[in-house]
This record gives sequence, structure tokens and C-alpha cells, in this order.
Amino acid sequence: MSSGAVPKDPAEQFPVSLDWTRKLPPGRTLTRVTGSAIDLADNSAAAILVSTTGTLSGLIGSLTVKAGVLGKRYKVFFDAYDNATGHYRGSIVIVMRSA
Repeated sequence: MSSGAVPKDPAEQFPVSLDWTRKLPPGRTLTRVTGSAIDLADNSAAAILVSTTGTLSGLIGSLTVKAGVLGKRYKVFFDAYDNATGHYRGSIVIVMRSA
């Protein structure tokens, strides 16, 4: 599961979310979501998340992004876990605006 690129200024801080409704089998619920991020230029770890622990609202998982470097592209990975030990991965690309 992935989404289009999300534009961001370095000073902005805001949540990004993925809806897992169509991914979960019937009767399952999400129990937690975690996140990580990489710099797409070299695939190195990127510290652009406020926390690697996300929040859940039903079947929507959210992470909060912060910081970043002008002109860079980052990929934020979401790892969601359900009540039956299922694991689901999705991602969103964050594109830092240029000066």
C-alpha cells in the first residue's frame, strides 16, 4: 500500500495517515502502528518522525512528520499489526519543497 507524494516545508509538523480498511481480513482490528523513514537519495535512516510509535483511529494509522532538508525526498514506512498477529506495511513519500 502506498500513496502519492506529500509536499512539506522543513519547519512544518503534521500527521500523515494510511487507511488499512481494504487490507485487513474480516473481523480483524488494528492493535498498533509503528513507523520509520529513509532518505530516498541513499536509503539511509532519516529522523523526520516525531515518534516511531503511531496512533490509531479505527483502521487508520497515523504518524507525525517533522523537520527535513530542502529539496530532499523521504519515504515514511508504516507497519501495522492486527489482533491475530497479522503484519501490514505501507508507505508515503514526503517531498521537501525547494527554496
